[in-house]
Amino acid sequence: MGNGSLLKKCKGVIPAILVKDKKEFQRVFSRVARVADCIQVDIMDGKFVKERSVRFSELPNLSRHKKYFEAHLMVANPSRYFGVARQKGFFKVLFHIESFPNAQRAERAIERAHASDLLAFIALNPGTHVRAVRNLLGEVDGILVMGVHPGKTGQKFILSVKRKIEKLAEIREKYKMSFAIQVDGGVNLELAPQLRRLGVDYINSGSFVSESETPRKAFQQLARAFSSSKPKARVKNV
Repeated sequence: MGNGSLLKKCKGVIPAILVKDKKEFQRVFSRVARVADCIQVDIMDGKFVKERSVRFSELPNLSRHKKYFEAHLMVANPSRYFGVARQKGFFKVLFHIESFPNAQRAERAIERAHASDLLAFIALNPGTHVRAVRNLLGEVDGILVMGVHPGKTGQKFILSVKRKIEKLAEIREKYKMSFAIQVDGGVNLELAPQLRRLGVDYINSGSFVSESETPRKAFQQLARAFSSSKPKARVKNV
């Protein structure tokens, strides 16, 4: 599924599941799977970030669900997870530029993800400049801009990240590129339409949806808020 079709399917909003074990995964999954067609699962190895999450071996085979799953790999060696991610039913992986010693290694990881029939998104931590991925923008399917520091849910969005989003959108428009822009962390009803106007295609939501008393209502509110604005400029096939 390409970025354009995926955008419509996901309504621009992808709930995220950040949990520590299988039991907690089942609880949160049952809440978000009722309301969203696209779901992100966060994977942390205790090395790239100090926190650990549910492991791939603890996840059920997600391919039996009629959903679109993406894996946010907050890990030291993302490439080693691509095969198992595909086997578990994921169609998209998001991995951090900071986990590679240089851009050449990251480019090889993108190639490996594509060889595993996975969409490949490169993630940028709040303190990482756009120039770190500038030479990869023609290779990736998308860029994930972190609005918070990776590893913990419930953090407040770092406002200075907006300039990074603007820069990516400017590059995409100027050079007629097709990568998608996704934002993860601290997104709420007030921020969602602002991000859309900046050119963001997808937003992730963790606790705002999964821990709401009414997850469906929270998801629908966020989707409406996000879709209520139009980006300044769009590339046709994004």
